[in-house]
Amino acid sequence: MTFNTMIGPDGSTPVQMHGQHGVAFVQRAADAAPGATDTGFSSISLTPQSGYGFTAGDFKLDQLNSLAAPTGFVTFTGTDQFGTPTSTTLAIAQQGQNPYQFSTLNGELVTNIVISVATSDLLEDIKQVSVDVAPVPEPASILLVAGGVLGIGLARRVRRSS
Repeated sequence: MTFNTMIGPDGSTPVQMHGQHGVAFVQRAADAAPGATDTGFSSISLTPQSGYGFTAGDFKLDQLNSLAAPTGFVTFTGTDQFGTPTSTTLAIAQQGQNPYQFSTLNGELVTNIVISVATSDLLEDIKQVSVDVAPVPEPASILLVAGGVLGIGLARRVRRSS
């Protein structure tokens, strides 16, 4: 899995990420310096290895303790193997670790997840990420399977009419 495209507290500028402690968590690199004041980030993307998709996963988010009035929401946008995005917005608490989990249905695979918050709700880190992956079927394989299923359906229909 790749952590990519971390966006800074202004909501548009990419920032460098930092993973430490065996990548137990990922945070903004500037926040990892000794004595640094946490500035947080507003968005991060998670991408599986090329040719694979996520089927399930869980992780925790820590919201940055800020003086701004937080909205209390985080948005997750997942893109499936066909390029179709789906978004959902869930609550996030300013104090403590916020656990989230996901799973897919009917063989659907997630090829990218974007986690984003309003700039008043900056995130401090993402931690304890665990995902399940499966290979994305090649387009030719999908057509063969679809053709086989169609053939089975037609064979059953012919037998019933006889």
